[in-house]
Order: sequence, then structure tokens, then C-alpha cells
Amino acid sequence: MAQTGALAVLSDPVYRDSLPLFGDIDRTRFRRTVRPGETARMEVSLVQMRSRAGRAEALAWVGDQLAAEARLTFLLVPKDRGGLPGP
Repeated sequence: MAQTGALAVLSDPVYRDSLPLFGDIDRTRFRRTVRPGETARMEVSLVQMRSRAGRAEALAWVGDQLAAEARLTFLLVPKDRGGLPGP
């Protein structure tokens, strides 16, 4: 779900030169096991975006069954810094 959220953020040209870093996860529920051979479909909604951070709500589905849900918080850093904090 976090990777799908990163793709959603990076699809916006404003954030294309950023590296999204996972910051926090809350309101997480695992509803069912996703077994080998099953296809999980991810849905991510960006609910808050700022210049350097954002929040998303994510759902994972297998067929019509909800497998997991979470609220994700992420930070955006310049890609050329490699995600490392500065001096």
C-alpha cells in the first residue's frame, strides 16, 4: 500500500523530483490473509498534501473482500539528497 501511495505522489509533476519516505502508519487493520496466487488490488487516496509531507488512506482488496486498510504518512525529500538528512 505504501508503494502504491508513492506512485500516486510521484505521478504529480510537482513532486516528480522528490523521494517519498515512509513516516508513519496508523489506523491499520488486517482483515484477511492474501494467499499465493491471489491478486491484491490497492486503492490509495491522498487526503493531505503539503510541500514536504502528506497523508494517504489505503485499502487492499482481494476480489470484493477487504484485506487490509491503513492511514499512511510520508515525507518528501529532494531525490538528489538520497533521502539522507543534511548536516
